[in-house]
Amino acid sequence: MVGLHLFALGVAPFFRQMTGKYVLPLVLVLLTGAFLVAVRPAAEACDNRSLATYLVQNTRDNDVVIFTSLTRMPVDYYLGQSGSRRLLETSFPNEIDQHPGYEGRARDSSRRTELEAEARELMTRIRAMRTGNPELRVFFLHGLHPEIDEFLEKELNKEFTLLSDQQVHCTEGSPYLKTISVYR
Repeated sequence: MVGLHLFALGVAPFFRQMTGKYVLPLVLVLLTGAFLVAVRPAAEACDNRSLATYLVQNTRDNDVVIFTSLTRMPVDYYLGQSGSRRLLETSFPNEIDQHPGYEGRARDSSRRTELEAEARELMTRIRAMRTGNPELRVFFLHGLHPEIDEFLEKELNKEFTLLSDQQVHCTEGSPYLKTISVYR
């Protein structure tokens, strides 16, 4: 959209000599419409609002949602507007919550032992919740850093069953999210 006017100004003289004066505006409107139809659905597939809607529609009270990227705050904004369920939301690593909008040292390879311990601690909390709620499900939102996700994924696979038919893959449109995995 930003370059549309420059395109129109640059191409207009060529179209003006070849066709009538109303053809160029019509071509530009059609190209813009086609662009919006093609790009809009891909951008909305895993945006923050759609993700919040997904969580409202697919979670139950006291389910766990684990964020491994910077998308927690914007999703919370939309969850708050929807009068959502009571969910245990947490970020992994928890450093993300201490510095909203900044991943900090999360990707530092020297933190491997610390991240493994944090993943085990989180699983202990979830296990305790599960004793009071045997139907508890964990919604694990994989970020763009598989080297971070692997610590928690390893622990989740030990304790829970992956419901692969409920996985959502975000191929395009999300700057922070790749996959939503559901565990029971």
